[in-house]
Amino acid sequence: MKPKHIIGAVIIAACLGAMFYFSKNFATPYVTFDEAAKAQGRQVQVMGELVKSAGAALIPESGAYEFSISDPDGKVMRVRTMKGLPSNFEQATQVVAKGAYEDGIFVASDILTKCPSKYEAKADEAFQKEPGE
Repeated sequence: MKPKHIIGAVIIAACLGAMFYFSKNFATPYVTFDEAAKAQGRQVQVMGELVKSAGAALIPESGAYEFSISDPDGKVMRVRTMKGLPSNFEQATQVVAKGAYEDGIFVASDILTKCPSKYEAKADEAFQKEPGE
């Protein structure tokens, strides 16, 4: 093998290794509430239905917001975020929280909301019409 080929192979291997290392660090897995609790301090994502009856509370001392989400089995998890709540939080049906479980609460570094779309009903109506109507 020529030295150029060896150097090229080493560079390619190093690039692939770096890609694998960094993609592993950026990929945050979705886990159940129980798995999040077991992961203690490790970055994960949880998804659940917003428990609207519990509301969202601002903790004045820290400036954090806390709210609750529930999973399909009815388990409830308390979530805390320092970043504030998304602007569409009140309309949210589901919440994705990225962060780590610490001392009995999920501390979220990022919050994403899933809201019912006001366009869904219009799209359903459009599909039900006959062509040319």
